[in-house]
Amino acid sequence: MRGTNCALILVLLVTLVPVSTSASAKGVTTQITLTDLSTGTSVDMTNPRVLRDFNVWAGPGTWSGNTEGTDGFIVDWRSGIAPEPLSGLRTYEVAFYTAALSAPLPREPEYVVLFVFDRLSSRGYVYLPAKGDKWYETNVRAIYRRNEGHWFFASEAWQRAIQPLGLVSTAAQDARSELRCLHGPNESPAERDRRNAAIRLARMINTAEVTGRTNSGMPYQPLSAIRNLTVPDRWDPRLVTDGATYAFSVKDTTDPCGFTLFSDDTGIIYVGEAMR
Repeated sequence: MRGTNCALILVLLVTLVPVSTSASAKGVTTQITLTDLSTGTSVDMTNPRVLRDFNVWAGPGTWSGNTEGTDGFIVDWRSGIAPEPLSGLRTYEVAFYTAALSAPLPREPEYVVLFVFDRLSSRGYVYLPAKGDKWYETNVRAIYRRNEGHWFFASEAWQRAIQPLGLVSTAAQDARSELRCLHGPNESPAERDRRNAAIRLARMINTAEVTGRTNSGMPYQPLSAIRNLTVPDRWDPRLVTDGATYAFSVKDTTDPCGFTLFSDDTGIIYVGEAMR
């Protein structure tokens, strides 16, 4: 009888001791599938060097010994629960598949969340499905985080990782990608004439500065002192000089790409645009 009681106590003690399961024992992330819920199209992430940074078995609800995880997965856990993002944003279902390194890809995902990206704030949001939502049962069978049903900010690492997929971009990036440059390969005849007029202006400025200094020994002059300059419509010339050197620009004020001519006391004219 005494032996039986000892055995029972031992069983109870083993049952009460928390068990720590490592990521390697559970399996590593072998694929992440992002599905656009509005179109049904999907893209798979399978590069192990990328996937290793997004371990499902990380963050709240996961344990290492007696210590609960506070970081990892694709969530910025330290920022706490986030406000609900604006409605109407494109929503992606993000499914995480895990397996032992030598095992084939499982048919069903281990964990699934929703992801949206707000271009105006440049912030991504991650939603953990609540009870009654699709994938809730799947998720809590793997990890019960005690934060189900809430939105969180996505981690910066996650946003960087999916940027090459074209799923996230800021409003500024989208605006730059849609710019129609006036003086690019599709330059119209009228814009070509305007550009040539600006080049003539740049040459006139260089000629006036060099001629005055060579013939009269005068210091280089400010733009207002140069006579007979004709500034083409919608071009903005600006010049700076200390008398011994000068530099100037001639910018097209109507070009979204910021087409500009540059020159200085070397007499060489350069072409530039805003960085995109």
